[in-house]
Amino acid sequence: DTGTGVWQSGPPMPTARVNAMGAVWNGKLAVIGGSTQFGSEQPTGVIEIYDPASNTWTTSTLTVTPRAGGVAVVDADRIYVIGGAIQNSLYGNSIVEIVTADGVTAGPSLGLARVQIAGGLLSYGLVVAGGWTAAGDTPMVEGLLGARTVWQSLPPMPTSRAGAAAAVVNGSLIVAGGGQLQHDVWVKQDAVEALDMN
Repeated sequence: DTGTGVWQSGPPMPTARVNAMGAVWNGKLAVIGGSTQFGSEQPTGVIEIYDPASNTWTTSTLTVTPRAGGVAVVDADRIYVIGGAIQNSLYGNSIVEIVTADGVTAGPSLGLARVQIAGGLLSYGLVVAGGWTAAGDTPMVEGLLGARTVWQSLPPMPTSRAGAAAAVVNGSLIVAGGGQLQHDVWVKQDAVEALDMN
């Protein structure tokens, strides 16, 4: 409760996991995928929905391709589940799936396969930034714009990184923190950068 600063415990998720993807969908919290072991050793494709009005979880009959560390972005009545690491993968995948109330369908693949990516919905389309790839951390930014048929390259972030936090605030995608691999050492970042192409 942000008014009182008091935390209240809710019912636990049916599936314990790490590196899951979450999104607010139709007024409820959708938690998608993740790994039941550290990293991506045992990814799941389960979709579980928390309803704050009834304080209950339900497990959807829908599932996505098992993966962890991608990003989920809501666009109207659908959730785009983007990237992430599949079974025993360190680097991520270019897979994109679209979840609706009626099913899960394949979406246009990312141009760059990656995990630990940041993303959000801007006025002109979906945008993902950074992440971890087979070549290391990346500053690459891609957008699924217009008719949502193909990812396009957008200006890269000034700071290459993976595992950053992101949110859309006042029409800008703000990316904060993350890390870079420098000489085999993971170096945390304090960079905060915003993309605004309105």
